[in-house]
Amino acid sequence: MARIKPQALLQQSKKKKGPSRISFVTIGIYGLIVVVMVIFLFASYRHWNRRSNFQTGDMISSVEHDSLRVDSKKVDIPKYAVINTSKGSITVELYKEGSPDVVNDFVES
Repeated sequence: MARIKPQALLQQSKKKKGPSRISFVTIGIYGLIVVVMVIFLFASYRHWNRRSNFQTGDMISSVEHDSLRVDSKKVDIPKYAVINTSKGSITVELYKEGSPDVVNDFVES
């Protein structure tokens, strides 16, 4: 190892060191983190906003009955059913034309 001359060592110690410069990579990484956070917050806001609109909007009470009666002998089958769970409400649309036996069993139970 070479020895530094005392004069050079004195000059080196007198130099004021400024703050280290921020590289473009660091700026890019922080920018990417900020963009991801903004997208996450926006997506969360839209999700909760739509969820609250669905719950407070035109909520079907417990069962909405079909307004059209085809035959007075038939039982009036509801068009929608709402199933309340611990995670929230599930709205089920019943299609009598597609599978009448399943709909009848569901309504009777």
